[in-house]
Amino acid sequence: MRHRINRRMANSPSRIMAYDRRLAAIHEAGHALMGLHLGFDVDAWIHPRKTDRPLDEKTWRGHVTIRNMPEDTSDPRIRAIALAGMVAETLWKCGHDEDRIEPYGWEDLLLDEDSMSFSDWRLAGCEPGEPDDDLYELAAEVAGLFMGDLWPVLTNLSRTLMTDIGEVHSFTNAAARIQQAA
Repeated sequence: MRHRINRRMANSPSRIMAYDRRLAAIHEAGHALMGLHLGFDVDAWIHPRKTDRPLDEKTWRGHVTIRNMPEDTSDPRIRAIALAGMVAETLWKCGHDEDRIEPYGWEDLLLDEDSMSFSDWRLAGCEPGEPDDDLYELAAEVAGLFMGDLWPVLTNLSRTLMTDIGEVHSFTNAAARIQQAA
């Protein structure tokens, strides 16, 4: 099962949807913030997904479009953006565990092919569940950024995505946005 079932969630599709909405928002905010942090313009949104099996399938989805992104997929900034959603989601679910700023803190998670979407794995330049050594280092680096001064910005971007469901939010001028949210 996709969720660790607790008594409050097991019989409440609305609680599952609320949890999924938060996860989708923090995940997409992670991609968006890393894009902004690296100097790109970003469009991001989340929306509900119809499913008859909310315990087994995500009930919310999100999308991020990085405008002015380099076409060369070997650009290391693209790998950081690809990882950022999973890193943000993990930090939100598990807290700011100091092990996450070390490469070994990501070993188990990155070996799980379901830890990232197929498109995120593709942008990271790896097959699902087959990270290279540099990906562990990069995950720790992104976690360090998010656990530091960028955490309030990340949560503010996430709240923005949850506020206007289905609306495309365009984020530009990274420096101004980061200072405004801090």
